[in-house]
Amino acid sequence: MLAVAVDVEVTEGTEDLFIAASIENCKNSVREPGVTRFDFMQNNERPTNFLLFEVYNNAEAPLEHKATAHYTAWAGAVKDLMARPRTAIKYATKFPLPLYWHRNSFLSHNEQLESTEGGSRGLSTVAGNAFGFLSPKISMGRGIAATAVTGGLKDLNMKRPFIVTGKGGIDRLQSSLLTPAGVVSKEGEMYCVSGEPTVEDARTATLKALTAGCDGVLSIGGGSAMDLGKAVAALMTNKGDIFDYLEVVGKGQAIRELPAPLICVPTTSGTGSEVTKNAVLKSVEHGRKASMRHDTMLPLIAIIDPSLTITCPRQVTAHVGLDTLTQVIEPFISNAANPIVDALAKEGILRASRSLRAVVANGDDVTAREDLSIASVLGGLCLANAKLGAVHGYASVLGGIYETAPHGAICAVLLPYVFRANAEKLQLLMDQGDQEAGMRLARFREVARIVTGLENATIAQGVCWLEILAKDLNVPSLSSICSIQRSDIREVAEATALASSTKGNPVVLTVNELEEILKKAF
Repeated sequence: MLAVAVDVEVTEGTEDLFIAASIENCKNSVREPGVTRFDFMQNNERPTNFLLFEVYNNAEAPLEHKATAHYTAWAGAVKDLMARPRTAIKYATKFPLPLYWHRNSFLSHNEQLESTEGGSRGLSTVAGNAFGFLSPKISMGRGIAATAVTGGLKDLNMKRPFIVTGKGGIDRLQSSLLTPAGVVSKEGEMYCVSGEPTVEDARTATLKALTAGCDGVLSIGGGSAMDLGKAVAALMTNKGDIFDYLEVVGKGQAIRELPAPLICVPTTSGTGSEVTKNAVLKSVEHGRKASMRHDTMLPLIAIIDPSLTITCPRQVTAHVGLDTLTQVIEPFISNAANPIVDALAKEGILRASRSLRAVVANGDDVTAREDLSIASVLGGLCLANAKLGAVHGYASVLGGIYETAPHGAICAVLLPYVFRANAEKLQLLMDQGDQEAGMRLARFREVARIVTGLENATIAQGVCWLEILAKDLNVPSLSSICSIQRSDIREVAEATALASSTKGNPVVLTVNELEEILKKAF
């Protein structure tokens, strides 16, 4: 990274004017995609002397910074305050590594939002005073996959499993997993999904499974493979058209027959799909992603072997890992949280926040991989037993419109903006006397405390930490991820307001508020 130290001398008596203008500039500059740190310091012995300290992600970022409106405004405001020309020295950072500059970044010139302590007692939850909890049988351990698959097939008496895998295909799994597990893969008894699963993928795969006489499903791969596996298992035993069961774009009917037995084996750490009860499918004709959902669609067995995630590429690891973080934060602050979800979510937030940077920096860090695998499972259990929120509401809409947009990256870029907007609205409601809003707001402060590691962290510091995380992991702007146009924003906001996930948001956001979030993230 490029670090620039700028020495400034102002005329005596103008110090306060310079400080006010520079704080405003720092607040805006630290949010630029190319900026990692943007601070300034005042000389204790000579108050007219200041040091501006700027850290950039790349060599082009300083020029991009000087092209911004806030830099132009700052330069104009301080021009006549200078006692001499500013001098700058450039440095190349050696330590800490770029992924670890975040440790103090949350202190960079953010206004603080006050939060109110609160929480539930007894059976009282944000969703009422009664709740249930679903989970498949979970087997987790390093190197257990082949043995656990063998045992799972035997336990379920599955003689001819239909194998669903991701775009990596079956070849990379044959020697490391399938052959040791005694599974024979035949062309007519398998399906490789090349991207996020579609309605047509589900129809085609189900027909192959039925034609081959398969008696269950073994899904091995990322979220796409496992979601498709859940859909196929349900459609193998439930007749009718798939749109009879899809939410939002279909009739949303409940499945009536128990799905075929299903075993899920994740090879990424992110979606938590191995422990959830829904299958997300894209309807190309509607340009939307929607879910089939039912308690019985929960996999019977989930096998989590962190060693299977070692070969996951860095960018994929970053995106699915950020999805993991979102999936433990959103259920915790949702309007349907319960004490069991609370406990799992807080542990998941801790593990994901402390391991994400480490595992992206070094994909062979097995301990960090295990942390993220556990967080992924916890996230899946949380969303299966509570709800999500507006971040996933946006992601379902944008992912349906823009085929190549990574789900995790969408979540990562929008999470700080949605987190802040929700907190600000809850604060407003609390100021108006809404006690429930105050209790929900306390959860945001708890998230900030966990991710920053600061006992007295503010919500603003939590938001800043999330923003810096996205920068550290090179998450681009929303417009870069989705190719969204400003003219599309209103339509996306309207669709997000109706999305299934948005119903779990801790506070109702209007279409105008959802539109404003997209504009800020653009």
